[in-house]
Formats: sequence, structure tokens, C-alpha cells
Amino acid sequence: MPSESMPTSTTEESQSALGGLARLIWMTVGNIALVVLALGIAMGPPWSFTWRDWAFLAAAGGMLLVRYVDITRLGGRTAEGDPATTRDFRSWAAGVLVACAVAWGLAHSFAL
Repeated sequence: MPSESMPTSTTEESQSALGGLARLIWMTVGNIALVVLALGIAMGPPWSFTWRDWAFLAAAGGMLLVRYVDITRLGGRTAEGDPATTRDFRSWAAGVLVACAVAWGLAHSFAL
């Protein structure tokens, strides 16, 4: 007799695995990529636009896209474990965009 917390079908199992992968990407991989790229930008000449700037923008956009899919298609959760809503996404996305803009500006301001 399967328990209620265990997925009972292959579709639920694959969705759960995809949800876990999505959370890993937007929580960890995306943030690490942004930090590494910001450091790379800071090591270059000040206010020169390179592939790192485009990669930084792509990493930020990718995080937003993955989180949106996580919430709308994969049953994303809040930090408290409640189902996340598009309102949660908008709030999180606004914070991410502000943090990315500040980090990008600081990286160029402190560039060598």
C-alpha cells in the first residue's frame, strides 16, 4: 500500500525529479554562475562590455525562467513549504533583478 507522500505514477516521479533539478538550478547553480561572472567582470577593464556581461544577463534571465517554470508547472514551493504562487514569483523576481543590477554595477565600478 503506497503512502500518500510517495509519488504513485511515473509522471509524478519525473515531475518531482524535474522539480528538484529546477530548484537546484535556480537556488544554487544560477547564483554561483552570477557570482563567478561578476568576479570576471570586476577583473576586466572598467565599464567595458564583454561576453561576461551577456553571460551575466543570460544567467539572471535563466534563473527567472527556471523559477517561473518551477512554480507554474512543477509545483514549486516557498521557503515555508507552502505551494508557491505567481505573486511569490513576482516578489522574488523583483528582488533578483535589483540584486543583479546592483551586483553588475558594482562589478563594473570596482573593475581593475
